[in-house]
Amino acid sequence: MGFFFGTDGIRGIVGQELTYGLAIKCGNALARLKNGCKILIGQDTRVSGQMILSSVSLGANLGGAQVTNVGVASTPCISYLTTSLNFDFGVVITASHNPSEYNGIKIFDSTGRKLSDKQEELIERYMIKDMVHSYSSLGKTIYKPGLINKYINYLCSQVGSFKGVNIAIDCANGASKNIAKRVFKKLQATVKFVGMKGGENINLECGATYPQKLAEFVKKHNLDYGFCFDGDADRIVMVSKDKIYSGDNILYCLALHFGESVKTVVGTSLTNLGLELALKNKSIMLERADVGDKFVIEKMQEKQTWLGGEESGHIIVSKILPTGDGLLTALLLTNIIKNQNPELFMHFEAFPQVMRSVKTADKLRSMGNEELSKAISYASEELAGRGRVLVRPSGTENKIRIMVESENLAQAQRLVEFIASKIE
Repeated sequence: MGFFFGTDGIRGIVGQELTYGLAIKCGNALARLKNGCKILIGQDTRVSGQMILSSVSLGANLGGAQVTNVGVASTPCISYLTTSLNFDFGVVITASHNPSEYNGIKIFDSTGRKLSDKQEELIERYMIKDMVHSYSSLGKTIYKPGLINKYINYLCSQVGSFKGVNIAIDCANGASKNIAKRVFKKLQATVKFVGMKGGENINLECGATYPQKLAEFVKKHNLDYGFCFDGDADRIVMVSKDKIYSGDNILYCLALHFGESVKTVVGTSLTNLGLELALKNKSIMLERADVGDKFVIEKMQEKQTWLGGEESGHIIVSKILPTGDGLLTALLLTNIIKNQNPELFMHFEAFPQVMRSVKTADKLRSMGNEELSKAISYASEELAGRGRVLVRPSGTENKIRIMVESENLAQAQRLVEFIASKIE
């Protein structure tokens, strides 16, 4: 992580870590990466989104860049349009799954993938300076929301009609609420939508971070399945009347559905050991990357495979789109619902995992605490190959995230609490 950039762009509480001045500097720095720079920009539904978007655009225009604003759009929509329409960079104003008081700046390169570490470092060097760079020929910003139609048409081209399918979709009051409605209407699915309010309610007890509510809704209305997106729709959780399916379940389902064309699947250090063993039984190898969809995509490129994802619901099918897309994944899963029984592909024997996030004033200092290191070593020794321990700083918040995986749930719970007690 850099000075401004975390594991998923720049993010923070608006007016504190993320200011409009910082957004101007970011846009200006981005424009300086290429002469005559063309930038595509969009936002989720947060109240602060328009001002942050305007600030990034202003900074970019001062640096000579031409900016095209498509309005409210999902993160994967911006990724797709950036590469398909030959923009130099794509920018999304979003804080993904975080509460409404947060916002952020995600940036894609011309391939639709997130910036490299070197590109982020160069942008940060420009941002550290007090003055923004004024180019001799100022750029301008134009508004073209109609470009989103290209993304919608592309998604619909990947599947057939969904007539007869009855599902629910929770858009988390976020960026997908208009796009998802248009896509599923075009595909003739019968859909009940929730999470369609304004951005002040984004991710508030809804969406991918709160799937229990949609599971109850699916049961109440006797629907087939439901899909939960997060605020920028780059992740998904699937629910039935009585089950919640994580990203690991979805990865397993897609791997089996696509059959022999899948030889390797990329997960992360959080991917359940049970999934690794289940895939191995199907002669499919699991490769692990660091936590973060950016690192999953890098590992997928390294291993020359096209399917990967995270337990949290980032699913990447790179032969279709270069980044994780909750809506695309929902379409692929709905196609299975329409033509097969997804239950045939969903289930593997998962190891119990216990996770906890602990707030801390200084996450990097906390990670260097000797008592915490000793606790992690103790837990790892106790598990002795029958489970795993992962303790890491959050890339987007001042928190330490703990995961303990064990064959024994009570043991995992006890070890998580023990480790948490050592965090200052």
